[in-house]
Amino acid sequence: MTITDANQLIFSTLKIIDNNNGSGTGFIVDCDWEDGKFNQFLVTNKHITNDSTYGKIVFPVKEQGIYTLGRDIAGCLPEDIWKNWIGHPDRNIDIAILNITPIIDQLHEAGKDPTGLGIDLNHIPDRHLHNDLKIGEAVIYVGYPHGYRDKPYSLPVARVGTIATIPSIDYDGSPTFLIDGSIFPGSSGSPVYINRDGQYRLLGIISGGYRPEVALNSKEWMDLGLVYKSHTVRELICHLSETRKDLIE
Repeated sequence: MTITDANQLIFSTLKIIDNNNGSGTGFIVDCDWEDGKFNQFLVTNKHITNDSTYGKIVFPVKEQGIYTLGRDIAGCLPEDIWKNWIGHPDRNIDIAILNITPIIDQLHEAGKDPTGLGIDLNHIPDRHLHNDLKIGEAVIYVGYPHGYRDKPYSLPVARVGTIATIPSIDYDGSPTFLIDGSIFPGSSGSPVYINRDGQYRLLGIISGGYRPEVALNSKEWMDLGLVYKSHTVRELICHLSETRKDLIE
């Protein structure tokens, strides 16, 4: 779907909890395939999924077509589902996806409506959008820093940052750029958006806070976030559709 209301960004973002009580952030991408199939993928970082064997995701709830604040549904991801996380084919790109269509279908069959807003795959920008962006432009990123959420309403936290490096240039040789903004554990996997012509466009996904080496054997946290560009998400989903059709049936 096309997102035109900033408040809708909240409902496209899910909390991921693993069996080690670690937490991170993910967001949903909707895919309508040419053969008529429809899938919803959860997108997050490889490092959130690599050291765990099972977990769960927390969905917002709809009742009679309206999002119900203060309620959520946990969708369990047992080992036989968790093992289906697929990472970007470039091992250095910290992005992973999981087809959560079966989980959503199971919850619907149980009379629950765990509806999260998905970003249409066709609306995820390619490399060209980043060529038009400038340093200092404002971005919004949504997630669960330190696992925090607005508990009475089961909502994540949206924050505002600014673009800190030239987006058209691959920062440090990888398909990334930096944003000026506070990033904490749990923020990993947060989607980053920019408003363009009244629409919120996905710019990328936060991998973590930037922690460069400032002296020999010494690293220091800075208020900077490392963001993988949105085209890497498209690449991964297209790669899955071509190489692992068994995971999108």
